[in-house]
Amino acid sequence: MGGGAAGELVDLTGEDSGEDDPLNYVPEAALAHVRAAGGGGAVLQFQQDIVDELLERDGLTCIAEGLGLVEILALLLKEHTYRVGAGAVLILGLNEFNRTALKVHCKMHGMPYPPVITAEVTGNRREEIYRNGGPMFVTTRIAAVDILREALPPSNIQGVIVANGHRVTDMSQEAFVVRLFRSGNRRGFLRALTDRPGDLTRGFSKVDQVMKCLMTRQLNLWPRFQLVVRACLDAHAPEVVELRQPLSNRVKKIQEAIVQVMEECMTELKKSKHVDTSELTVEAGLFKSFDRIIQRQLDPVWNVVSRRVKQVVWDLRTLRNLANFLLRYDAVTFLRYLETLRLTEGSMSMWMFTQHAHTIFEQSRRRVYALRKPPASGGPEGLGEGSGVGGKRAAPPESTAPALHMVLEPMPKWRLIEEIVKEIDDDKEKLLRKMENLAERYGQGPTLIVAKDEAAASQLTGMLLRGSDGLMRLIWEKYLRQRKAAGDAAKGKEKPTADAGAGGPGGAGRGGRGGRGGGRNMNVAVIGTPAEREAIAVEADRLHKETLRKARAQNAPAAQARARAGHKQATGDLDPAGPPPAKQQRKGKGKTATVGSTIEEEREETTPADIYVHALTDRAAVLATVRPSFIIVHDPDAAFIREIEVHAAHRPGARMRVYFMVHDTSVEEQRYLSQINYESDSFANLIRGKAHAAMPFEQEGRVYNETPLAIAGTSGANTRIRGGQLSNPTKLHVVVDTREFMSSLPSVLHQSGFKVMPCTLEVGDYVLSPSMCVERKSLPDLIESLRNSRLVTQMQNMCRHYKIPILLIEFERDKAFGIQNPADVPRDLNYNTTQGRLALLIWRFPKMRVMWSRSLHMTARMFADWKYAEEEPTVEVAAKVGVPQGADAGERNSVNQPAIDMLRRLPGVTDSNYRRVLAAPDVVCLADLAELTMERMQEILGDPRQGRTLYEFLHAQYPVHMMGR
Repeated sequence: MGGGAAGELVDLTGEDSGEDDPLNYVPEAALAHVRAAGGGGAVLQFQQDIVDELLERDGLTCIAEGLGLVEILALLLKEHTYRVGAGAVLILGLNEFNRTALKVHCKMHGMPYPPVITAEVTGNRREEIYRNGGPMFVTTRIAAVDILREALPPSNIQGVIVANGHRVTDMSQEAFVVRLFRSGNRRGFLRALTDRPGDLTRGFSKVDQVMKCLMTRQLNLWPRFQLVVRACLDAHAPEVVELRQPLSNRVKKIQEAIVQVMEECMTELKKSKHVDTSELTVEAGLFKSFDRIIQRQLDPVWNVVSRRVKQVVWDLRTLRNLANFLLRYDAVTFLRYLETLRLTEGSMSMWMFTQHAHTIFEQSRRRVYALRKPPASGGPEGLGEGSGVGGKRAAPPESTAPALHMVLEPMPKWRLIEEIVKEIDDDKEKLLRKMENLAERYGQGPTLIVAKDEAAASQLTGMLLRGSDGLMRLIWEKYLRQRKAAGDAAKGKEKPTADAGAGGPGGAGRGGRGGRGGGRNMNVAVIGTPAEREAIAVEADRLHKETLRKARAQNAPAAQARARAGHKQATGDLDPAGPPPAKQQRKGKGKTATVGSTIEEEREETTPADIYVHALTDRAAVLATVRPSFIIVHDPDAAFIREIEVHAAHRPGARMRVYFMVHDTSVEEQRYLSQINYESDSFANLIRGKAHAAMPFEQEGRVYNETPLAIAGTSGANTRIRGGQLSNPTKLHVVVDTREFMSSLPSVLHQSGFKVMPCTLEVGDYVLSPSMCVERKSLPDLIESLRNSRLVTQMQNMCRHYKIPILLIEFERDKAFGIQNPADVPRDLNYNTTQGRLALLIWRFPKMRVMWSRSLHMTARMFADWKYAEEEPTVEVAAKVGVPQGADAGERNSVNQPAIDMLRRLPGVTDSNYRRVLAAPDVVCLADLAELTMERMQEILGDPRQGRTLYEFLHAQYPVHMMGR
C-alpha cells in the first residue's frame, strides 16, 4: 500500500508536475492494448495456466480469494461450449452471486450463457436439454433424481464441474451426484474449484475428506504469493493511496468497552467444561466463523448446557455485530440499534449488566445529542428585569428545564470521502485540459465507491447528495418522527400516565397488561434519563409542528387556486384529501428531500452520473461492468483488493487510482490483517499437507470395482480391502419420494449399498417393502407436524394402505439426542407439549411403529435390518398407493411439480380433490384457477364448502394498510 499521512490526502495534482507525472504520460501502445482488450477477450497468464492444468488432469484447484474464480470457470466453460454431441457438462455448487458474475464474463467472451435447470423445468424439457449437451447449471436434487431415473444416463455426461468445492462433504448432494456419475462413467472428467483455503484447513484432515468425496487425487494451489500470480499482478499494479482515518474519542471509548465486554464473556465461557478454550480469543470472536466453531462444540450437548452458557454465546454474537456496526453506520442508526437491543434483550442479556456496557450506551448517546441547561439570570431569584412595583415576575420554573443540544457526530470517513471526491473532480478537469487533442479521453473513467453492505452504500449515496451534516440531520429527523409515531401509538392504546416511559432499562413500565411488550412502548427503550426522554419528546413535537407548517405553506397556493375555481375549501389544511403524496411533490430535478422521502427513493434520480456506489455483497462483476478509473474502498476487504489487481492487470497501461481507507488502530484494521494472515497460514498448511499426502490410486474411481459402496459390519467382510467392506454387493431396494432428495438420507442410503429408486409418492417418504412404509421426520418437522395435525393425516393414510407403518424420528449426528432439556420438561404433560401430542398420536394409531435414529448412517442400518426377509418394493406399485382409480400416477414429466405442490397448499384443496383441478379443461395454470367463479370452483372440487373456501381465499382483499410506504 502506498504511503499517506493519517487522515490526509496525498497530493497527486501539483502544479509543478512535468512530463514524468504518471497522470500526464499516455503511451499510444498502452492505448492500443486497451482497445484490443476492450471486448473482454484478454486472459491473464496465471488464469490460463490454471485452466490448462485442470484440462490436463482432473483435480481440486484452490485459489486465493479474489483472483477470479468466476473468470476461470468461464474459461473452462468456453472449452466445452462448442463441442456438439460430446455430452452434458453438469455445473454444480454455484450460488446466485457467482451466476450473476458469470453472465457478465460469458458475454465478454462472446459465449452463450448455459441453461439453468431447476424444479420449474418440466421433465420433457430437461431431457431435451440433456440431449443437446454442453454446459448446464443443474440443481443437485434434480441431477440426482434424473440420473437415478435414467433420464440422464451417466454415459451421456461428459463431465462434472463443482464450484465452491470446499462445501463438499460425505453427505452433501454434490458428493452424491459425483458418486452417481462415476459409478456409470469411468472416463468422464471431474473438476472442482474453490477460493476458500481457510475452509479446507478447518477441522481434522478436511482437504483429504473433500478430495475423497470429489473422487480426485490432484490438489492445485494458487496463492497470491505464487510466482506466476505475483509477476502478473505486480507488473500492472494500480496506484494505491492508503488513508488511515483516526477515530474520535467517543468512538474509541465505545470500541474499547466492546472489547472489554467480549473479554468478560470469553472468561465466562471458558468456565464451561464443554468448550475448547484454545480457540476462545477476542480476535477470533470478530469473525462469523467463531459462531460455527462454538456451535460445533456445543451442539452434541446443547440439551444439557446451562442457560447461562447459551446466553453468553448469543451475547458474543451481539457484541460482534456491535463492533461491526460502530464503524459502518452513523451515530443515530447505531443508537437506534442499541435501543432495539435494550427493548428486546434487556431482561435476558448478560452483557448489558456489566460495567462497560454503561460506557457503550452513554458514549453512543453523546455522539447524537446532549442536554444543556439554559443560562441562569444574573439577579437574585424573583428580582429580574423591572423588579419592584409594577415590575415583571420571574420566569416560571418550566423555563429552567434542560434543552436538547444536537451533536450529530458524522462518521469519521465521511469527511474524508468528500475531500477525495473533490480531489478526483479536480484531477479529471486538469487531465481533460491536457488531453484535448487525443481521440480517446484516456483516464476519464467513472468513480466507484465500495461499501460493506447495501445499508452502508445507501448512506454513502445520501452523504454524496446532501453532505455529511445534511444526511445526519435527515436521519435525526426520521428518528424523531419514529419516536413521535411510537408515542402516539402507545397513547392510542392506553391512557397516558404521569410516569409513562420512565421505567428502568430492564423494567416493564407501568402500562397495562396485554400482548407482547405489555405497557412498554418504544419510549422506554430510549437511552438516557427521564429528562432526556422528555427532551426528545419535546423536540419530536416541535419537528412535527414545523413539518405541518411547511406542508401548509407548500400547499397553500394550490388550495387558493382551487378556492378561486369554486372549491368549497379555501385552505390546504382543511382539504379532506390532505396534501398531495410525497412522490408527487418530488417531480422536480432538485436534490432537496421532501417530507417522508427516503435516501433510497432519490438514489436513482440524483446520483451523479460518473459516481457509482456498490456494496461488497452485491459486487458481482462490478469492475468489468463499470470500468472505473478511481476506486474508493470504504471498508477494507482482501478479496476485493485482489479483484482490483486482477482488473488492473486486464487493462495494462490504463491508469487506475485506488483510495484504500481504514480506521487507524481499530477493530476494522485488526479484522483485515487477521483475514490476510489466516489465508496465508491456510495456504502454508495446504502446501505442507500436499507434500506429505498419499492418495490411493483407486480414489479417482476410474478403476472398475464391483463393490465400491456397501454396508460395513456384516458377514463376509474383508478387512484388507479399505476397512472391511463386503466382497459381495448387497441388493437392497428402497423407493424414495422425490421431495426427500432435499435431505442427505438418499445419499447415505446409496453410499450404504441400497438401490435408490426415486418416485413421487402419495403416501409415506420411503417404501421398504410392499407392506412397510416409513414417514421420516426431523426434530423441527416433527414439532411442527404435531402442532398443525399434519402428521395425523399422514398416519391415517399409512395405516390404511400399509401393514407396517413406521414413524422415523431422526436426529442430526453432531447434535444432542433428545427432544428437550430434561430440566425444561413440565411435570404435568398435556396436549400443548410435544411429548403429550406424541403420546396421543401413539394411542390413536396402535399399529404405528415409532423408531428413533441417532444419525443418518444409523438410519441406513435400521432400514437394512427392517428389510430382512421382506420382499423388494417396485416403483410401479408404490406410485399407485393412495392414488384414486383412473388417475395416472406414472406420467410426471409433462406437469409442473412445484405448481402442483403450490396448488395442494391452497385452502379448500385436499389430497382427494386436487386431481379434479388438474383434470379440469379450463384450468391450465394457477392464474386460470383464480379467474373461475365460485359455482365453477364448487363444481370442480365436488364440495360446495371447499369451493367457497378456495374462492374466498383467492379473492380476499389485500391488506393495503400493511404495505410499506
